[in-house]
Amino acid sequence: MNYWHDYSLRFPLREVAAIYPKTYQKVGEQLRELGLTSDEKSWEESKKIVKKQWIATLAAMPPHVQPYKSMGDTKTWAQQDWTSVFTEIERLTSLGGTLIDKEVA
Repeated sequence: MNYWHDYSLRFPLREVAAIYPKTYQKVGEQLRELGLTSDEKSWEESKKIVKKQWIATLAAMPPHVQPYKSMGDTKTWAQQDWTSVFTEIERLTSLGGTLIDKEVA
């Protein structure tokens, strides 16, 4: 699987890529057209666009997708409360970290 999203968005998007690979790639194509993927960008360049990338992903992802289905959470994309992801993006990009740091801690 070729991941198009920034590493800091790994937690919210890795399950989508695994369960809905075609949907994940289609969303990536839409973001690629907007220049909002992390493909061929340096770490610093990717960090500069991560918030825009997340907003575009929220808008492009079909609402029926269940991002955490494999973990027993059947809420759809549209039903999820994504505000905590925004908070983490703000915090971690300012510190130079990633969302995965939170999982390990």
